[in-house]
Amino acid sequence: MGFFRGKKFRIFLLVVLDLCAVAVGTLGALALRFDIEAIPREYLAGAVKSMPVYFVIAVLVMATFRLYNRVWTYASSSELFSIIKASVVIEAFFVCYHVIRQISMPRSYFLLSFGIMTVLFVCTRFAKAVIKSMHNSHSGRRITTRVTVSYTHLRAH
Repeated sequence: MGFFRGKKFRIFLLVVLDLCAVAVGTLGALALRFDIEAIPREYLAGAVKSMPVYFVIAVLVMATFRLYNRVWTYASSSELFSIIKASVVIEAFFVCYHVIRQISMPRSYFLLSFGIMTVLFVCTRFAKAVIKSMHNSHSGRRITTRVTVSYTHLRAH
């Protein structure tokens, strides 16, 4: 089995996609908070300066939540909740980092970056199940969607 078809490549690809999600979440939050051309320099500089730390935090938290070791073809509500929990922890570390390093950001920045990153994390993880479902519908096979959210699981949280 070659590198491009193995588990190591899948993990590498997920890490790269997570880093992109963090970068888009970070800069997207500022772009949504301010007009994209009117982002104050101190906020933009703080976000760019913090990004390498954000990358390390995000990858470590995602690995801790074992989000690189799952089979995403059969993504379910438990994976969704793991992504949300990991996103909360990541954002909490981001806030702590800004407080400790005294890097000023608008309060809405953290909520916006959390939302953007969480959506992107979910999209990258669930994309394989959606693509497989779409492929099955185009090939004339019966559509089987493996992305499920159980009502009982939602009530338990």
